Amino acid sequence: MFNSFAKGDFLVEDVYDIKLEEYERTKAEYDDFESWSSEYQGCTPEEYYNQIMGDLKRGERLAAIRYTGNDEAVVIPDGVTDLIQHLFANNKVIKSVTLPDSLERICNGAFRGCTSLEEINFGKNLIGMGDYTFEGCTALKSIRIPDTVKDIGTGSFYGCHALTDITLSESLDDIAFNLFTNCTGLKKLVIPESVTHIAWEAFKGCKALKNIKLSNNIGYIGWNAFEDCKALRHIKLPDALEGIDMYAFRGSGIEEIVLPKNLTKIGAGVFSDCARLKKVEVDPENPRFCSVDNCVINKKNKAVAFAVGNAKIPSGLGIEKIWNDAFAYNKDITEMDIPEGVVYINGSAFRSCVNLKRVTIPNTVVSILECAFTDCKSLEEVVIPGSVKGVSRYAFGETGLKRVIMKHGVGYLEDNAFFYCKHLEELYLPSTFFLDCNSSDPLFRCNKSLKIYVEKSDKLTYDNLPKYIKTYDVEFVDRPDIFN
Repeated sequence: MFNSFAKGDFLVEDVYDIKLEEYERTKAEYDDFESWSSEYQGCTPEEYYNQIMGDLKRGERLAAIRYTGNDEAVVIPDGVTDLIQHLFANNKVIKSVTLPDSLERICNGAFRGCTSLEEINFGKNLIGMGDYTFEGCTALKSIRIPDTVKDIGTGSFYGCHALTDITLSESLDDIAFNLFTNCTGLKKLVIPESVTHIAWEAFKGCKALKNIKLSNNIGYIGWNAFEDCKALRHIKLPDALEGIDMYAFRGSGIEEIVLPKNLTKIGAGVFSDCARLKKVEVDPENPRFCSVDNCVINKKNKAVAFAVGNAKIPSGLGIEKIWNDAFAYNKDITEMDIPEGVVYINGSAFRSCVNLKRVTIPNTVVSILECAFTDCKSLEEVVIPGSVKGVSRYAFGETGLKRVIMKHGVGYLEDNAFFYCKHLEELYLPSTFFLDCNSSDPLFRCNKSLKIYVEKSDKLTYDNLPKYIKTYDVEFVDRPDIFN
């Protein structure tokens, strides 16, 4: 331990000594420090030393490492350049904090859980804020980040429910992971032009967020970035935007969207469960995507990327795939005719389309993947063509199905393919179905009165029916009109 000294109600220490102690502690912890550095840090001990110490000299920076006071209004003493991590964490007394112009860095969680903190007065030279700096500061209502700040760490305002007004630094590089997650009082925000990246879950759960102006330089919007922003009706996506990751706007209140010309990546379920979204357009200059009948088509991959409103899959465009979550949680579609040429119905493609009553699957489809139609509660009948070699796990789980016909050629059902289909009355299995096995149960907790009709075959014996089939009423039938 190096020497520390008191400065008012604070115990302070030279940052040089703190970092040197960290380096020495790491050396002592690992016997073979060079091997450890090479494996985990990708550097030699000397490089690791330089990584920790940089060009820092003794006496250049001073860190507050402990607070001994009990005041509601705290003034950090002049000369302090760093606040050590968790310095005020879970302090329930502090209501206001004034930071000196000398302060450059606030380390991880310095004010985390300060539930009485209402006011922060920043100095003029703050450069960076660590992860979860103000997480859970539920009384913090307004904050202005000085323009000197380049970095604000992960989750710095996570769960600041009372925060309604924030001004971000004009030097900020990006909006970090979880930065404003569950800031349920935040209503508006302007993102500075310096920002080029919005990370995962940055605004997730900001239910009151109505107006947000994006930087014109944003090139990427991350996974779940605006999920559950229910008050958000309109957002202008910048021309610089190249990628939107999975579920970025899931469950938001967006009503219309125009995808910009430089967009090259759209993740699965980007606008799933956006009940108000009825219209989508794509900039005509975009070379990868187009919009037809409210379906956004990836022209390169020949796939429906996503669809909104009462969309229909267009024919004649060579579409081969319905992408993951493409129609998920869409309450507008009641009928779906999947066009000839579609080969893959990907995972969760129609999940929770609760008003979907009828679907036709063409004989070009070879794969119905996991959860493709899960929770389609209004769907009463499905005919699975013989081109489909197998039905994946949970593909039709918890649906309203009453009748399922599998055509000659279908070979197998994966575990839980029709789980919790409590209304299922009739299931037709072709002789191509692999019956001589004791596989896991694809009919888990289905209707106990389910009747299974198995296609007769002179070439097969049915002495070894799977256990899950034996639990139901089974009848062997010669019905070419059904199975062919």
